[in-house]
Amino acid sequence: MFLSDVSLKRPVFITVIIIALLALGIVSYNSLPMDQLTDVDMPTISVRITQNGADPDQIESKITKKVEDAVSQISGMQHVSSTITEGVSSTSISFELEKPSAEAMQEIKDKLSSIRNSLPKDIDDPVVLKFDASASAIFSLAVTGSMSNKELSQIVDDNIVKRLQTINGVGAVNTSGEEEKEVHIKLNKEKMNSLNITVSELTNSLSADNINLSSGKVSNEDTQISLKTDSSIKNVDDFLNVLVTKRDGSEIRLGDIATVEDGSKEKTSLSFYNGKEAIGIDIVKQSNSNTVQVSNAVKKEIERRTCIGL
Repeated sequence: MFLSDVSLKRPVFITVIIIALLALGIVSYNSLPMDQLTDVDMPTISVRITQNGADPDQIESKITKKVEDAVSQISGMQHVSSTITEGVSSTSISFELEKPSAEAMQEIKDKLSSIRNSLPKDIDDPVVLKFDASASAIFSLAVTGSMSNKELSQIVDDNIVKRLQTINGVGAVNTSGEEEKEVHIKLNKEKMNSLNITVSELTNSLSADNINLSSGKVSNEDTQISLKTDSSIKNVDDFLNVLVTKRDGSEIRLGDIATVEDGSKEKTSLSFYNGKEAIGIDIVKQSNSNTVQVSNAVKKEIERRTCIGL
């Protein structure tokens, strides 16, 4: 009765109160924090197994494949993806939302126990963890294709990763399972000795030409130098023409003392999606960026890449 009496007797006052409440509601709504990942029970479990000194191929065949086959038998499992680096196998298992995380985690532990005797004896105890949205990438992609891994890696690097890195709010774009291009330079010891040229002198000349030696390797035993091809020099002929030094007024170029071949850097990681080899891409946002806005921008860029055939 009180409210109805006041409304009838003082309509202007009530109108002002209503407008004020609406304005307060609008301001409060706009100030609400937004996040793409709400506080829900995400039934995604990760399994990490370490075997010191094992290369990715050994990890794949002796650990990862067996883990994937075992967890794939669990009811409610939607998909499984794995990333393999030197000495480490990481597998992520996603379940239907109706599957309780605690139940999924226990079933995974049971499966791991059942295959323990078939795994290498020198592995560390498997680490099983529940997915933590706040500590993970906001967006993960698995890129597969009918082409070779080398060709797919080049496309991913040139047409996807570099584009994603330019998106406002993206802090890092991490890849796994890709095959990096590398140039292999095989030195001719006899020619180098006859011209009194050392490996150190050669590497200094390459560095002077702004060729990236940081990720390559120099070996005196097999007289091979491996270089990452991210400099202005892009093809074999360009490398052959690199000036190494001068002897008695004559220019000595790399092609005079070595052969140069295109190659690939030794893989340190492997990535799989539903049992198929893939290139994994994880997008991490900047700490002060809005998750929803960055995710939407990433989605649009991925859709645009897909529309043009990538």
